Amino acid sequence: MTSYCSFPFLFLFLPAVIVVYQLMPEKKRPYVLLAASYLFFWLISGTLLVFLLFTTVSIYSIGKRLDREGEKRDALLKTAPRDEKKAIRQLCQKKQRRWLALGIFLQLGILLTIKYSGFFVENMNQLLKWQQIEPLIKVPQFVMPIGISFYTLQAFSYLTDVYRGVTKAEPKLSRLALYMSFF
Repeated sequence: MTSYCSFPFLFLFLPAVIVVYQLMPEKKRPYVLLAASYLFFWLISGTLLVFLLFTTVSIYSIGKRLDREGEKRDALLKTAPRDEKKAIRQLCQKKQRRWLALGIFLQLGILLTIKYSGFFVENMNQLLKWQQIEPLIKVPQFVMPIGISFYTLQAFSYLTDVYRGVTKAEPKLSRLALYMSFF
């Protein structure tokens, strides 16, 4: 299987998943979709599935931490005198921003390294050539997991929503994994 438009996906994999999904009890259906999503990812990207797994687990952990910081803030605000509430909000927001920044920089670092490091190194080598300096930097060749940009942006949106209080952190890792990997 090479893509969503391939014969094996459209006429074998997708129909099989639909049939199994329909045969499962409603409570088990998300697990069918999760297993199918990871299987699809593995069939196309192989061991690069590790990147998706790492992203999912790290985003899950950081999202839970953002949620806990928000709960701490709310608990402190309930008992704090009025004149201290602004300082408490600022302190808690600072902690949450650090966690959000960690999550975004971690995912952005992986994306930039895998997807764009070759582009940056080639341009650096060109700049060195223009300065009549022999380029010393070898162009790295990374194999990219399918959908890395997509699931990285999914991770950003999830963390941002948790940070802003639009949604609570997902208590089940499996549900977040399905959100991140749904084929």
